[in-house]
Amino acid sequence: MDEHLLHSISNGRVVKTMPLPIPAGRLPLLQGVRAAAGTLPPARPARPLTVQRLVNKTGRVMVARQSLLIGYPHRGKIVNVIVEDTHFRVVHEGEELAVYPRTSSAPVTRIKAWPSQQSREPRQKSHEDGTSSKS
Repeated sequence: MDEHLLHSISNGRVVKTMPLPIPAGRLPLLQGVRAAAGTLPPARPARPLTVQRLVNKTGRVMVARQSLLIGYPHRGKIVNVIVEDTHFRVVHEGEELAVYPRTSSAPVTRIKAWPSQQSREPRQKSHEDGTSSKS
């Protein structure tokens, strides 16, 4: 806590900063609270994180261990998911498709996620792959 601000810190990062909601005279009565000592840890990025996902055959994507239903018409499309503190916003080509509440505090560990088979060229069959013609 500073003089007029309350800093919520989790895992060594500032999660939220807000005005101190109680008068200064009541601060000694709070339990588990300590004054800010030295510099604060780094804050989270100012802009929300945007990730890309390929909508699977059932019309879903996974972000931060949470399954989001986008819909069958969007199967096979790559969508952008804007990850904010309290919700996920799903966008495709500038059109907002859905907004979902964020029910998990799991971190986002992948920015782009789709099957590696999508990005690979089909493999050419070589003569070594064929069956033996010995009789």
